[in-house]
Amino acid sequence: LNEIVLSGVKNVSVCGLFSPMNSVQEEAVGHIIKTQFSSLSYTLSSSLGQFGLIERENATILNESLRVLSRKVVSSFERALSDIGLKSPLYFSQNDGTLLSVENTLLYPVHTFSSGATNSMRGAAYLSSVKNAIVVDIGGTTTDVGVLKNGFPRQTSLRATVGGININFRMPETISIGIGGGSHVRLDDTGNVTVGPDSIGYRLAEDSLIYGGSSLVASDIAVAKGLADFGDKTNVAHIPIETITKALTVIRSKIEQAIESVRVNGEECPVVIVGGGSILLNLDEKFLGGSEIKQPKFCQVANAVGAAISQVSGGGVSLSQLSQKPVPNSKKK
Repeated sequence: LNEIVLSGVKNVSVCGLFSPMNSVQEEAVGHIIKTQFSSLSYTLSSSLGQFGLIERENATILNESLRVLSRKVVSSFERALSDIGLKSPLYFSQNDGTLLSVENTLLYPVHTFSSGATNSMRGAAYLSSVKNAIVVDIGGTTTDVGVLKNGFPRQTSLRATVGGININFRMPETISIGIGGGSHVRLDDTGNVTVGPDSIGYRLAEDSLIYGGSSLVASDIAVAKGLADFGDKTNVAHIPIETITKALTVIRSKIEQAIESVRVNGEECPVVIVGGGSILLNLDEKFLGGSEIKQPKFCQVANAVGAAISQVSGGGVSLSQLSQKPVPNSKKK
């Protein structure tokens, strides 16, 4: 630890073998850091990940890497609330559809991974009064598709990944594709149309054709088709109907493929469409795999609604040693 401090390192990840079963060694290291090297920030893997050494180590490193950023984010929100005179408690949403306190957000920022998609799914359940469905959340840059189970996002039963890195803490089972209101639309020399995955993002009101820009994006297509009415539709009147039809077909096909990927069986189920980018879809047409299509009122703010209705939660892991207990009792527990 002396060498770590002298080298200029500020963040330490502590990961021990079998620490979810016995965290004494990790806690001892944490106590030394806290009492003798207080300038260091640290994360204990036993407080974060579950079984699986490499995955738990990855999760711990990711978490500690985000600690500096989390402090900046939290302080920015606290300052914003103070500036507008709002004195209510501050909470952050986590990726299982429940809340994190400020203290736990600072300690475990990885729990906020995919919380945006989770908020939209919770909001979709609330606004549509549907507890079991597939939710399609179309934003400005991406579309997130996930499954609602009893009003909450279905958690992945397989090994989760973040940026291609295996981790082993809870994550919602969602699929993200590069389709949104700001997605670039391109026509090649052979007449093929592609949509995304790159996007103009927040510059929609500056770079898109309907706002006087030079980039053809998905929102331009929606306005040209008559699915939406904003910006200046005369700026997209020149787009050939064939290009519009091809672009909308590509968008719909990619979303239907994502819906198929999250379905667990061959049965059709309701599909709830939310997000500001839902203007890209003609909801009068049935989706493959969808028994019915719902677009609830205020669907554009489903993300905010989901965050507002989030509840507190807790979790735990129980370990049973079969050699000291009858097998039937252990199974029952």
